Amino acid sequence: MSPRIVLVVPAQGHEEVLTLRLGGLDLSRRLVYTAVKAGVDEVVFLSSRPDRLPQVVAPGKILPGVASLPETPDTLYLLLAPEYLPDVAFLSDLAATIRETGPCVIRNSRMLLACDHRQLREVAHLIARPGGVPRAADHLEQAHGLPAVVVRSGMLYRLSEPTDPVFVERALFSNLVKETEGFMSRHVERRLSLALSRRLVNTRVTPNQITLISILIGLAGALLIAMGGRWWQTVGALLFLAHSILDGCDGEIARIKFMESRLGGILDFWGDNVVHAAVFYAIGHAWWRGTGSLWPLLLAALAVAGTFASASLVYLKTMRARKSGGPLYTSLAPDGDRSATARMADYLSRRDFIYLVVILAAFGHLNWFLVLTAVGAPAFALVLARMYFRK
Repeated sequence: MSPRIVLVVPAQGHEEVLTLRLGGLDLSRRLVYTAVKAGVDEVVFLSSRPDRLPQVVAPGKILPGVASLPETPDTLYLLLAPEYLPDVAFLSDLAATIRETGPCVIRNSRMLLACDHRQLREVAHLIARPGGVPRAADHLEQAHGLPAVVVRSGMLYRLSEPTDPVFVERALFSNLVKETEGFMSRHVERRLSLALSRRLVNTRVTPNQITLISILIGLAGALLIAMGGRWWQTVGALLFLAHSILDGCDGEIARIKFMESRLGGILDFWGDNVVHAAVFYAIGHAWWRGTGSLWPLLLAALAVAGTFASASLVYLKTMRARKSGGPLYTSLAPDGDRSATARMADYLSRRDFIYLVVILAAFGHLNWFLVLTAVGAPAFALVLARMYFRK
């Protein structure tokens, strides 16, 4: 049976640090959410002045000292020096390591220490003083020969200098960029969406509200494109691009504030596809109004059908059964499939095509894009079908 892991933060004399705001959350709340996501069972803040601490969310709690912790032999205690913030990857790696090794010191950071309940009592007088966790680590390593382990993943951020919170928040936002981003998305859209998210993160706007607003902007862009004419279509294409930029903000804020939900992931995924289908139909509608021919509507129907066929395949094979934390959709490849077909599908699914829509609209040639999409969308659906249903 795996031991319980309790993260203990001796905050005596450092209560004000836990009130620092990082990405829309105070440090104490961020520590609790990070610990839960990393597989830690409980977070305990030690302080005899709970009135100086921000409100602590479950499964976090405030205790006056080490003596208040229950003595449970099947529990390992992670002592974390105040003024430090591990990210999820760092804490996950450490939790997995100590479940195998038991009590240990962290070789690449003396600000963290894993011990059992007996050792915790032994160093109680040390961790209540300034510099307590490093001194406790030195004592236990020398007195009990605790093994030293190295955490190879993630980051442990320091928050002792006045400029540190700014740096840490910037780093937290930078880590939100996903590996599956396209070139233009990574270098243009993400820069804009992250700048906007940093301004929205301290407001009451929720990720789902941002998703709905981005969908409405995208549909407004489709409506302008359907009106025809170079200038209307150019403005509509720019709204389509604005939808894509704002659509990045909902996921960024959800991840940095630990507000990810299955409902939000599904709303975001299907909202994107509805907007894409609306834009494809709008191009065909404007072309049909200008010519009176049915060919544009047929091309639009192929593009829309291919879009929803691809979306349905992705949902059924990679999203429907997913229950774990983190983004609901990150890749087209199920179960980590990195075959050539999966890599090609991931590449084709990126939204860099939106820039082509803007360019062609500015030159009055959106019809060309519809022809490409009428062929490409069904073909992409066939690629996904082959990838998902091959033996």
